[in-house]
Amino acid sequence: MIKVIASDMDGTLLGDNHKVAPETVEAIREAQAAGIRFMIATGRSYNGAMEELKDLDLGCDFIVGSGAEVRNPKGEILKSIGFTYEVCNEVAKVLEEYPISVLYCAGPYEYRVGTPEEVEESIVRQIQLFHLSECRDQIEQSELYKRVKASSRRIDSVDELEKQGIIIHKIFLFTGDLEMLDKIKRSQVQKQIKAIRQGLNLLPGTIVIPFSSVTKQGRDEIWELVETEFMEKNEEE
Repeated sequence: MIKVIASDMDGTLLGDNHKVAPETVEAIREAQAAGIRFMIATGRSYNGAMEELKDLDLGCDFIVGSGAEVRNPKGEILKSIGFTYEVCNEVAKVLEEYPISVLYCAGPYEYRVGTPEEVEESIVRQIQLFHLSECRDQIEQSELYKRVKASSRRIDSVDELEKQGIIIHKIFLFTGDLEMLDKIKRSQVQKQIKAIRQGLNLLPGTIVIPFSSVTKQGRDEIWELVETEFMEKNEEE
């Protein structure tokens, strides 16, 4: 028996017009009437989610900020998990050498590091990458642009948030340069392997191979390990 239905928003619950179709709303209400609990699970903030759902009165639970916050149908926070400032500063330090847009999400706001011009460019680039492919003038006339700009706040550094005691729930970075993203990930591989070894208290000599299902990084190393450590030994036996 189905007890819970959890749905993402963008590209799932919302159509191309960023609205929930009437037939979808009807299906949700039928499920709720049958005793099935419906909830939203999205990377958006609670305010960002409610921008599209406030007039529907779905009476559902929310998991927002990619799992950072849980709210009940009344919008009350049941659980909240934030990043430590040590992690935030570490991320900021790693990204200093890369021309990439970064959002530090906290509550209803998205904090962007940079000059006013850089922040403006970041907003337009974000909309172009994920929502609208129109030219800059058309984007700046859209309701989406107005909403994103209204929820954006400019800061000079993450230290400003720490001084104000603002808890960051999500760090979101984006760029159209996929090679740059891959370069950033690769630059952190050895550091993450070290953290895994320490966290799992692995014995010296334990083999750890980082693998990516997208780039296939590590696939050849895994096959080589299987062939040398398992297949060849089985043949010898």
